[in-house]
Amino acid sequence: MVKVLYADDSRGNNAWYYARKSFAKAFVGCGHEVLLWDIHSKPAIDIFDQFQPDIYIGQTYTLDRGICKAIVERPSLRVILKGSDYSHYSDSIDISKYPILIANDKEIKNVEELNKLHPIDFIFSHYHPNRIQTTHNYWQDKLGIPVKAISLATDITEHTNGEFKEELKSDIAFVSGYWDYKAITLNKWFIPLCSDLNLNIKVFGNRNWPIPQYCGSIPDSLVRHLHKSAKVCVNIGEPHYKLDGNGDLNERTFKLLSNKCPIVQDYSQTIAEDFFPNGEVELAKTPEEFKEKIYAVISGDLKIDTQKGYDTVMNNHTYFSRVSGLFSYLGMENESIDALIKYEQIRKDNNL
Repeated sequence: MVKVLYADDSRGNNAWYYARKSFAKAFVGCGHEVLLWDIHSKPAIDIFDQFQPDIYIGQTYTLDRGICKAIVERPSLRVILKGSDYSHYSDSIDISKYPILIANDKEIKNVEELNKLHPIDFIFSHYHPNRIQTTHNYWQDKLGIPVKAISLATDITEHTNGEFKEELKSDIAFVSGYWDYKAITLNKWFIPLCSDLNLNIKVFGNRNWPIPQYCGSIPDSLVRHLHKSAKVCVNIGEPHYKLDGNGDLNERTFKLLSNKCPIVQDYSQTIAEDFFPNGEVELAKTPEEFKEKIYAVISGDLKIDTQKGYDTVMNNHTYFSRVSGLFSYLGMENESIDALIKYEQIRKDNNL
C-alpha cells in the first residue's frame, strides 16, 4: 500500500475539486491510502507529520516555505507537482485576453530551490502528451525537471450507468458554470440555442445564467441521469481551448462518452487528432455548424455511435489508467500494473 497526500487548492466544489476527488478514488480503488488535503485548512508540517505520505501531489503555484520544509525533511518522499504553463509559447500569450495560469517569478524560484534540496520527480499538466512540450517545456529545459502529461479522464463511480429519468428529459442538457471569461465562448456557441423556446433545454450550474432555461444547481448523484435523459449533450471550451491546439481538454468529454451520451462539441485539434481520432465526438468548427449538428441529432437525422466513444474512454481514459500512468512515470511498475488489474476486476464486477 502507498500513502498519497494530494493537495487541494480549489476553495470550493469547482472542476479541479472534482478531478482531484476522482484521482483520489482511483488510488483508493487500487488499494492505496489517500488524503485529499485542503491546503487552506491546516499547516503543511502538521499534515505531513500526521499522514506520513510516500507520494506528495501538489502544485507549482501553491508551493510555499512550509510545504518545502515538510518535503525536504523526508528524503524518500516522491514529489509530483501540477505545473503552470511555462514555455516559449506562454511567453507570447496575452494574459489580459487569455487569463490562463502562467508561472510567475516567485513560483519558478520556489520550484527551483526545492528541486535543489529535494529533486522533484516530475511536473505534469492535464494536456495531451503531444501538446505539453508547447506549454511546459521550460520546466525541463531551464530547470531540468521532467515534464509529463496526466490528462483528465472519467470517474467510473460517478460518470457511468446513467438512467433515463422522465423528470429530467430534455433535447439538450448542459451542466456548467457561467462567468465573464467562459461567457466569451458560451455566448457565441450556446446561448443562441436558448432563444429557440421550442427546444427543451436544461442548464444546471453553480453560477446564474442569463437564460430562462437555467435550473440552478443539481446534486452530483443526478448529473449522469440528467445527461442520459437528453437527446444530445454539448461541450464548449473556454477561449484558450484552441490556442495552438494546446490540449486544455476538460473532463466533460470523457464523462459524457463513458455514459454513452451523444456529444456535439466545438472543434479542437487535440480532440480530433490525439484523443478521439475515430469520430467518437461530433465536432463543429463554427457556431453555425454546431447549431446545425445539434438540431440534426435532436431530429434523428444525425446518428452518433455512442458505443464507440464508450469503448475508447473505458479502455484508455479512466482515472485508473491515469493512476497507472503516474506510477509508471515514477518507475513503480508493480503498482502500475496492479492498478490496471484492479480496474479490470472492478469493471467486470460492475458490468462496465
